[in-house]
Amino acid sequence: DSLPYGPHRPDPHKVEYPGLKHMTENLQCLVDEALHSGRVPVFAPICLGHRHNFDGLAVRVRPEAYYDLAGFADKHGIRIVTDSRIIASSIHHAAPDLPADINPMWRHLRGEDAARVFPPNLIEYFEKYTSIDNLKASPVKVAVKTSGDDILMDHCLKATGNRLYTHTFDFSAPIRAAADAALAALGGPANFACVHVRRGDKLHDARHPCLDAFTRPNHIAATLAKASPPASSTDAESRKPTLYVMSNEPDASFFAPLREGYRVALLDDVPALRALRDDARDNYKLFAVESEVCTRARGYVETTWTNPRYASLDFNLRLTPYEFTGHVKECPPT
Repeated sequence: DSLPYGPHRPDPHKVEYPGLKHMTENLQCLVDEALHSGRVPVFAPICLGHRHNFDGLAVRVRPEAYYDLAGFADKHGIRIVTDSRIIASSIHHAAPDLPADINPMWRHLRGEDAARVFPPNLIEYFEKYTSIDNLKASPVKVAVKTSGDDILMDHCLKATGNRLYTHTFDFSAPIRAAADAALAALGGPANFACVHVRRGDKLHDARHPCLDAFTRPNHIAATLAKASPPASSTDAESRKPTLYVMSNEPDASFFAPLREGYRVALLDDVPALRALRDDARDNYKLFAVESEVCTRARGYVETTWTNPRYASLDFNLRLTPYEFTGHVKECPPT
């Protein structure tokens, strides 16, 4: 338990942890695996990587800070353990061949029951311990997934042979409260559209050709035109459709051309969201609040993929002609 809770400077010698989206998928996988194999899922503290956070800080936090785990357990009628200290010392009795030095979480697992542990980056142990059949036959009664990298998710899928994620989490009460405050600033539910514009770190990624052109205001407006037509340049500001634009583009004036047909709100224009950046320094909490806000939007536009979270909105679009990656013969004009 040497790592501090909250934002902290990451240890460069440790495995890089995932962001909140992939961590959520890891935890969904944990629940599904545990239920398929008759185990109790244990939600230990999670570590979120530094690459996507402010100031390059990693974040260690209990998952209930982001997710309504109690509500999730009640909704599905299952038991969830959120305090890994209750896990018993019989772990060595139940899984004596799982070495104690391969997992940084191992030293926290002490208690009466045994635990199944996913060791990060050790393929041979993944192959052995991610088998659902092996889990069902094992005396281990508790399922623990460490907050390692994306390899956890990949091997979960490989082991089960299908996409298990049948259980999804609602966000915690503090996340929803912050989202309610942001919604009020954006005009209320269904009175705005969300646009996620990923630039910065992705502009020179060969997997996303022509991304600079596809994320410029003229192309954003063209993508939105049919789903949410812009107002006439002579219309009053109050008649313009509202867009909440989320982006890692450092120049706020970059989106100024969109203001001709839309009321554009950026992070600095929404006090409840700005506070998460300026006070909490937790971009993952900001991501969670924005995700909750956008589920109550009229529509959503993603950058390179179609986000299933927003499938029920009036429109759910992407800026690129390809899904995540692809080939483009010629970039559109900028």
